Amino acid sequence: MSSDLAEIEQAIYEQSFRTLDEQAKVLDGLQSRAGTLVGIANVATAFLGGLTLTRGEPTVWPAIALFLAVVLLGLFVLLPGRPWIFSYGLHGLLTEIAGPGPRRSLSAFRRTIVLQNAGHYETNATQLRFLNRCYSTATILLIAELMLWMWALAT
Repeated sequence: MSSDLAEIEQAIYEQSFRTLDEQAKVLDGLQSRAGTLVGIANVATAFLGGLTLTRGEPTVWPAIALFLAVVLLGLFVLLPGRPWIFSYGLHGLLTEIAGPGPRRSLSAFRRTIVLQNAGHYETNATQLRFLNRCYSTATILLIAELMLWMWALAT
C-alpha cells in the first residue's frame, strides 16, 4: 500500500510540473500570435491606408485609431516583465529541503512543491486569461479596421 501511495505522489508531483510547462507553451503561442497580429495590422494599414489616404476618405482617422489600438494591445501581450512562475531555481528547492525545522520526508517535500505549483498555476492562469482577452480584443479591432479600410476603398 505504501508503494502505491509513493507512486501516486510521484505521478502528481510530475504532473504539477507538466501543467506549468504547458502554461509556458500557451504563453509562447499567445505571444507568437500577438506578434503576427501586429505584423498584419502594420502591413494592412500601410497598404490599405496608403491607398485610402490618397483618396481623402473621412474613414481614415477611425481606421488609424483602430490600428493604434491593435498595436498597443498586441504589444501589451508581448511585453515582458510579468511575474511568471514556470519553474524553480535550485536555491528555492534546496531551501525547501534544508530549511529551518525538522528534516522533511520525500513525501512531504513533494506535497509542498505540488501545492506551490498549484498556486503558481493559478497566478499564471489569471494573467494568461487577461492577456488572452487583450489578444481577442485586438483581433476584433483588426477585423473592424480592415472592414473600415475596405469600405473606404469601395466608396
